[in-house]
Amino acid sequence: MAGLRRSDLDQLLEPREGPCVSLFIPTERVGRDVKQNPLRFKHALDAAEEQLVAAGMRTPDARELLAPGRELLPDSRFWNQQAAGLAVYLASGERHVLHLPVPVAEFAGTGERFLIRPLLPSFWPDQQFHVLALSQQEVRLLRGRRFGAERVDLPDVPHGIEDVTRFVVGEKTRQLHSGERRGASVVAMPHGHGGGKDDHDERVVEYVRAVAAGVGRVLRAGERSDGQPLVLAGVEYLRGLYREMHGGGGAAHATVLEQGIEGNPDRLGDDELHARAWPLVAPMAEVQVTSAVEGYAEAYGRGEARRDIEGVLVGALQARVGTLLLAADTAQWGRFDEDKGRARLHDAWRPRDDDLLDRAAAMTVATGGVVFTLPRERMPDGKPAVALFRY
Repeated sequence: MAGLRRSDLDQLLEPREGPCVSLFIPTERVGRDVKQNPLRFKHALDAAEEQLVAAGMRTPDARELLAPGRELLPDSRFWNQQAAGLAVYLASGERHVLHLPVPVAEFAGTGERFLIRPLLPSFWPDQQFHVLALSQQEVRLLRGRRFGAERVDLPDVPHGIEDVTRFVVGEKTRQLHSGERRGASVVAMPHGHGGGKDDHDERVVEYVRAVAAGVGRVLRAGERSDGQPLVLAGVEYLRGLYREMHGGGGAAHATVLEQGIEGNPDRLGDDELHARAWPLVAPMAEVQVTSAVEGYAEAYGRGEARRDIEGVLVGALQARVGTLLLAADTAQWGRFDEDKGRARLHDAWRPRDDDLLDRAAAMTVATGGVVFTLPRERMPDGKPAVALFRY
């Protein structure tokens, strides 16, 4: 099942010859309700056909355009492998199928471009973070964002406590050389020749120290990872040791969260580790939204924000919008003349209309801005769209 990537969004934003069809439905994953998935999709296809014909397209041509979508209807395997939502995009010679990590409202849209606003809650707010799964048998480091994580290579980290000796020797050699360059005296003391509990405890300490040092080097080498949260997964004893060695081990490049994932992480797959880590990181992502909402009034007073849809569109066209706030479950139908910078609004959808909120979102994303979708009651001044400018 294909996931949702930023490259998918960028591809949808590329200009193309219309008409373009955008179809969205919430999807069920298990149980009897799975049978509702193709029925909802059929309703969306039928609605799209009506819109195409209303805009002047011949019925046979509309059905030909929608045929790649209707080909999915009898595919029971496809409908049994869904996520929280489904987006299907159709244009001449194109079909894009995206499985969404968040549910969407059932909706069909047609026009000169693909609609992307229902996808945006899958991308923002977001926060990059790392998960370190640490046990005496295994070490894993994941780099994650809101809806996914990938394994990070650890070439200079012991694979487990049985692998610690060669890393301890290598680390002490690095310290010795570093001390010589500074004119200091570094003595590598032997540890643990008794073979008892003290020996094991010392090995555990050296193991965690070697892990902290190696992970620290990896994090320092990462792009834009300053201060990013690091979630520890493991038993409290190992997590506590890692926190103690966080600075000395060189991993202070990251912010180790006080809360972690308790228990033996070897029993958890990468997806489960990500699922348990994100709720610990989510408050940091939400700060971005709160900051934008609370900063709006001051920015508006300085002339660095707009709350009228025409001003928002013009700002987005000029690549000035750094943050766009949009009300959820709201559309603003009409047309926008880019040459004149004028918007004409309609109370309800008319043939060849564009959702101007979606239009503003598309231009903002295409020029490197971020878009937060909020409940209508949380929108500043109760407006459907608010733009905070970069300059």
